[in-house]
Amino acid sequence: MGAAEKIEKWSHFPKKMSLGEILPHFIEMGWISEIEAKKQLKRFEKDPRHPFLILALAKLKDSSVPPKLITMEEMTKWLAKASGFPYLYIDAMKIDTAIVTSVIPDKYAKRLEVLPIAVNKDSVTLATAEPFNLHWYQELTRFLKKEIKLVVASPDQITRYHQEFYSVQRAIKKIEVKEKRSRFELKKAGSLDELDKLVEFGKRRNLTSEDSSVVNIVDWLLQFAFDERASDIHLEPKKGLCTIRFRVDGILRVVYRFDPEVFLPIISRLKVVAEMKVDEKRKPQDGRIKHFITESESVEMRVSTIPTHHGEKMVIRFFDPELTYKEMDSLGFYKEDLAVWNDIIRHSNGIILVTGPTGSGKTTTLYTSLTQVATTEVNVCTVEDPIEMLNDNFNQMQVNKDIGVDFSNAIKSFLRQDPDIIMVGEIRDLATAEMAIQASLTGHMVFSTLHTNSVMSSLVRLTDLGLPMFLVNATIKCILSQRLVRTLCSHCCEEIDTPIDKWNLLFKKEGIAPPKKVFKEVGCNSCKGTGFIGRVCIYEMVPFGNEEKAQLVEGMNLTTIEKIFEGKYTTMRAVGARRIIEGMTTIGEVYKVVV
Repeated sequence: MGAAEKIEKWSHFPKKMSLGEILPHFIEMGWISEIEAKKQLKRFEKDPRHPFLILALAKLKDSSVPPKLITMEEMTKWLAKASGFPYLYIDAMKIDTAIVTSVIPDKYAKRLEVLPIAVNKDSVTLATAEPFNLHWYQELTRFLKKEIKLVVASPDQITRYHQEFYSVQRAIKKIEVKEKRSRFELKKAGSLDELDKLVEFGKRRNLTSEDSSVVNIVDWLLQFAFDERASDIHLEPKKGLCTIRFRVDGILRVVYRFDPEVFLPIISRLKVVAEMKVDEKRKPQDGRIKHFITESESVEMRVSTIPTHHGEKMVIRFFDPELTYKEMDSLGFYKEDLAVWNDIIRHSNGIILVTGPTGSGKTTTLYTSLTQVATTEVNVCTVEDPIEMLNDNFNQMQVNKDIGVDFSNAIKSFLRQDPDIIMVGEIRDLATAEMAIQASLTGHMVFSTLHTNSVMSSLVRLTDLGLPMFLVNATIKCILSQRLVRTLCSHCCEEIDTPIDKWNLLFKKEGIAPPKKVFKEVGCNSCKGTGFIGRVCIYEMVPFGNEEKAQLVEGMNLTTIEKIFEGKYTTMRAVGARRIIEGMTTIGEVYKVVV
């Protein structure tokens, strides 16, 4: 029986699923024993909840060896197969909430226990967890005047996203109505020129927590980003609809579009929470938010705004609250390299540099390393722009150029504070570089970052700033360059024959023989169809020994420096090849960051 025939049947003879009807099928498949089924039926026979919700909470295990948990996803896939309708794992980032919620009213969708997930010119796609209870089908088809396509989704997803989608849209509508009313009242009060001034003033108003619609949208946005594992939220003003994008595993994805009337109050609300100046729109600003995900779990966020042609653009960066308490093993270094790094960071003096582009994990490496050495016996002082994560074991200073506090002045002040370890957020100019050198020469350990592409180019960068090579030789202990690559989803990755051309393009120069097999991404529900979950670092670490330092002289170019160190350290390409061979990532991912 096809989908159309089943719709016809169950629209005339609707039948809501019950626990008593589901359990015999699960017994037959070996998912549950008869004894356990009788126990669950006796306990929950009159429970009005969906049978899958009851069984998922019971955390039942099948009869396989070793026994596996019967998940909501497995039960829903079985239901989709039994009903003849496609299974769908709902990805909220792929749904245009504004459009789908406009098709069916909130209360009506809730009563029918359906969730609209897609709309086009001729059809509407609805998700249901009751594919045999279609008494509403004919009526809704006449109402919508479109073909209705059905997919089966889990009851917990339908309930969750129904509440989220419709509550957000209600909040948006309230803001839009409020803004329109304000414009109408202002228009009656004065001329058009005066109106424009008043509206602009209204947009700069300081929103309070009493403005519940805006608060609800902001809370939903932050929670949504956290649930999707986003590292950054980009709120971007445009000529038409303003865009919200999430960066997940290094890739930006559009998740929502707001009208300017809604976008502006959201920006204002976030600026209030981040303790930024709401009425200042001409200059870049920085702020910080601490958001509670649950009563006991919170996440730290750094907020940055810049003025653009169409208004203020805001970026919110999430920081792992456990970042400053992670162990060194979590950095992703190989065992032999980790032993070298652990030894170097415990030296009493010198400079350690971590290099790489923005978003390459430099902050994570520095904070984790400092945490290991910040014992009660040492004084750790940091100067940052801005302070990204607070840690009681560090004495942290914020750069403030308005009052003359920059990196170089901060280091100078630290030297009068009896420090053992100094962390400088970034070496950007000669003055900062000179003070870092001075601090290391006077018996202090200095950690810092550089925005360069490789270890060797870091040496060129330091001399370009104006540092003489003999001072660089005297102070540099180690330079670490790193990047982040996406890690393959273990649930869906597939083994393939190694594409030799691509392998040779990257690794032939390194002398690394291609393996017979590598892995490629596929995409499943666990990874939201991307094929990747999380990221891991690839790196090159170069401890500076006396032999190499003796060959480094003034005026050397990058090519000459690379020849001196050739074959004396593990390159980033070699580490990338090792990650590929281990099945952690793909050739394409490594290619993106090392070429």
